[in-house]
Amino acid sequence: MGLTYFKGFYDTSTAEQCFRMCVINDPKHHYAYKNLAFVKNLSNKYDEAIGVCNMAKEFNPNTHDTYSLWAFALLKRGRYVEAIRKIRKGAEKNPENVDNWIVWAHLLRQVNTGKLHSALQKIYKALEIDPNHQVALYEKKIISEIIKMDERISADTKLQPKPELVVTTSLSSQIGHEE
Repeated sequence: MGLTYFKGFYDTSTAEQCFRMCVINDPKHHYAYKNLAFVKNLSNKYDEAIGVCNMAKEFNPNTHDTYSLWAFALLKRGRYVEAIRKIRKGAEKNPENVDNWIVWAHLLRQVNTGKLHSALQKIYKALEIDPNHQVALYEKKIISEIIKMDERISADTKLQPKPELVVTTSLSSQIGHEE
């Protein structure tokens, strides 16, 4: 029912209510948690999405697959280390979930540009799973362009060393003591 409201009418509020009812009626229904967390993230309710993912882990410790949604919400909350831990665990538990690889790449792109090549590797993994995944193709394009720009900038720019500072006064005169 929630998917009908979400996909058919893009009514996130009603879809959220339906997914919440599904979780209440069947706490072991791991797809309900995933859908509810997705709608919460889509509605910028990141703390609530984190809470839904925590519940999914509590009720379905071995079968829940909310890591990509969990990591995304943590990223949006600025909790980067936790986000990386969650997405790494998600990729280990379910390496065939394309969303795990895309979110991991997105996380690396957003947080640390020094990891852009690693981010691109994650996108290639996602594209191995689903070669036509539109979000993965988009992330590949963005990350590749950033890498090219970074390489072009570092090739065009030579950093000049900073001139050394010259100290003209003694420390004791700066604090009011005579030498």
